[in-house]
Amino acid sequence: GGYSYYWREAHTDAEGKFKIPEKWNFDIDYEANFDAEDFLLEDGHSDLGEDLEIEKNNMSGDWKETFTGDKAKWCVVWTAAYQYWYGNNFGLKRPWKNTSLNMSLDIVVYYKNESDYKDDVGCGSDSEGCTHATWFVLGDFRIAILAYNRDSRHLYKNTTHELSHASQYSNQKKGDYFNFAPIFKETYATGNSIYFTKERYGDPAVYYVFNGTLYCNYGHIYTGLVADLIDDEIPTADGKKYIDNVSGFNIKDIESAFFNSTSITSLKKYIIEKFPSGTNGRKYTSSDMDNLFDYWTSL
Repeated sequence: GGYSYYWREAHTDAEGKFKIPEKWNFDIDYEANFDAEDFLLEDGHSDLGEDLEIEKNNMSGDWKETFTGDKAKWCVVWTAAYQYWYGNNFGLKRPWKNTSLNMSLDIVVYYKNESDYKDDVGCGSDSEGCTHATWFVLGDFRIAILAYNRDSRHLYKNTTHELSHASQYSNQKKGDYFNFAPIFKETYATGNSIYFTKERYGDPAVYYVFNGTLYCNYGHIYTGLVADLIDDEIPTADGKKYIDNVSGFNIKDIESAFFNSTSITSLKKYIIEKFPSGTNGRKYTSSDMDNLFDYWTSL
């Protein structure tokens, strides 16, 4: 908040409230910037790649406003990213830090329409996986979030999904991220995003249709393997219940297994070797684990 060349900065608290310091003698302008040390939100509809911001000018007092509509969508994307980097991320590795060698992560938000998203990213919402996308531009890792016609739960889930890709890219201990099979990368990101969303909203289900088939969270390369390692009963891609005998894993151990593996096959081997049944609440037999992996990789 401020005017001319004289500005003061404040950060929102846990409830989203803020107060600009100092007593002001004149009307001031306010700006809300979606810009943190390690990431920032960009306007997907700007040809200049402008950062997202909200302005309120010539205010004689505090700026008291609840953001709604498109601005609320920006807040949801921001909230998901902020939690992954700085909030409770359940002991998981965080995406890379903004250093002399790493730029802050650009999160490009498309909220006005789907056409701009389709033109930039190369696919539309009627294609699998295209409610969001991850790609490189001149070596710059960035993510795109389609916010148009999406509710808050969907936005939160998609944002944490893409940040999971960013985290795996920067924290993977074995193998080359770009050479991993899609099912390996997408299974990890899907499991993480479902976990984050379930912890925040209770029910993370977001339905989508692909090739005429209705899916609930999982299917194809976006498998429910992670959630199934944690729980013993979850909804599968066809909406039915598949009950297995593997349970008791925690999300932190699962992340470690992915980061130390290079494929679904080596992932299973690592899990059996490093996280045996009968310890820390884990329950399974070798055949149980085979059945679990066979089920999700055969969808």
